[in-house]
Amino acid sequence: MHEEPRYACHFEQCNLKYAHPKQLKLHIKKDHLNEAFHKCNFVGCDFTTNLRINLDVHCGSQHGVQRPNLNCEIRGCSYTTQNPVALHLHKRRMHRLGVKPQFACHFLGCQAHYFTSERLIQHFGAKHRVKMPFSCSYRDCSFNTFARYRLKNHINAKHTREILYECNELRCNYSTNNKYSFSQHQNSVHHYGRRKRTRYACHFMKCVAICQTRVQLLQHFHSQHGVKLPLSL
Repeated sequence: MHEEPRYACHFEQCNLKYAHPKQLKLHIKKDHLNEAFHKCNFVGCDFTTNLRINLDVHCGSQHGVQRPNLNCEIRGCSYTTQNPVALHLHKRRMHRLGVKPQFACHFLGCQAHYFTSERLIQHFGAKHRVKMPFSCSYRDCSFNTFARYRLKNHINAKHTREILYECNELRCNYSTNNKYSFSQHQNSVHHYGRRKRTRYACHFMKCVAICQTRVQLLQHFHSQHGVKLPLSL
């Protein structure tokens, strides 16, 4: 869920609002104060811009200067880019560096944590023998899940690869067929949403509820599935 814009510009006749104070600060400097954050250092060149990428393009086209390639140092990964921010995001998305597992198993005595809900559901089936009703019909694919929408997302991400999510932010051309990747892009690049916490998924068949705490999960069991709560709750 996106945060509501609550940081309003104080300049007269400007009604713009932003969800993050950094966005408001950038707007004021760029649109009202006309400040240039980046200046060309070549002698005799007075080029200035508010965006670092524009300065890189200018130096490359006008002065023949190219940024060095940055390679991912993870063993077996051939990813390369000239943008340090893109390299940082690549490490977080693909190698999970600096990211903690968000999905925890609620079975008593099991301390398993996973980065995705799909891996947690696979853990339910493999470790706790929970039967999953939806299976992928593609040949040589063993994916199965509790929810129909998860199966649909899997088919789109792994087999059909349709582009379903496109970023609407200015000067951002990011697009993907994965809802989770799109949400991660919005949170890390555009500062949408709040910090995510460990979440607990309901294991009952055809139930896709995900709770923020173990207590909320138990309360969900009681209200939705008729499970008796422990006395200590």
